[in-house]
Amino acid sequence: MKKFFLLIPLFFVSCEKDYYREAQLLDKSGKKLEAAHYYEKYSLVSKKGPEFENSLMRAGQIYREFGLCSKAAPFFEKIARLNAGSEISSKATKYLYLCPQYYPDESVKILTYGDSQTYGKNAIEELSFKKSLKDKSLWIQKIYAGKKLISKSYIEIGVEGLFIFEKKGVERREIIKYPIRKNLSWVYNGRTFKIGDLGIQVNTKAGSFSGCIKVLEYYGDSFRQVFYYAPRIGRVLSTIEHSGKETRITELISYERR
Repeated sequence: MKKFFLLIPLFFVSCEKDYYREAQLLDKSGKKLEAAHYYEKYSLVSKKGPEFENSLMRAGQIYREFGLCSKAAPFFEKIARLNAGSEISSKATKYLYLCPQYYPDESVKILTYGDSQTYGKNAIEELSFKKSLKDKSLWIQKIYAGKKLISKSYIEIGVEGLFIFEKKGVERREIIKYPIRKNLSWVYNGRTFKIGDLGIQVNTKAGSFSGCIKVLEYYGDSFRQVFYYAPRIGRVLSTIEHSGKETRITELISYERR
C-alpha cells in the first residue's frame, strides 16, 4: 500500500514533464494552438518554477497571436498577479492590453500593397521583414512606379506604452492606441486620430480579413485618411474619406508567411 501512495506523486511529476515537453515540441513544429493546449495542461498540474511561468506566458502569447484574447487574458492576468512588480509581470500586463494584435506577427515575411485601381500595375509598396528587435520589428520598404524601383528605406513597426507606432527615418506615427474601443481618439504631432468601427470584414485583392478595425486620421474638418487594420497582419486597406464617401487608394494585394 505504501508503494502505491509513493507512486502517485511520481505519476504527476511524469505527467508534468510530458505535458511541457510535448508543448515545446508542438511549439517548435509550428502547431501553435495544440502547443497552447499542452502549455495550459502543464500549468494546471504545476504551480511554480520557471517552466510554470513560461507555460503561462507561451499559452497566453499563442492565443493572443490568433486573436483569441478572451482565452489569452487569464494566463497574462495570472502571471501579472503572481509576479507583481517584476519584468515578466510588466510584459504580461502589456500583452493583456495589446490584444488583438493589429500589426504583423512573427510569421509574416512580405506584405505587398498596390493601388486599388490597377492592383499594383501603377504603384506598389513592398514591406519585407528584416529582423526582430525589442518590442519592434525592422522592415525594408520598396516603392515601385510600375516596375521601376523609385525608393528603398527602412521602417520600424512596434509597440511603446499603449501605442503601435511606425517609424521611417525621423518621422514617427502613433497609428493605434490601446485598449481598443470605438471613438477612442488621440493627438500626435498635431494630428488627430480616431478609432471608428470594430469587427469589420475587409475584402482586398489578397483576400478577405475579419475582425478589422477602422482608424481615421483627420486633415481638417471634411477630409480624412482612413486605414483598416487586420489582426496579425496590420494595414490591409487605406482610403480617402471626403463628405461621407470613401475612395479606395491602396490595399494589400498579396502577403507571404515564413
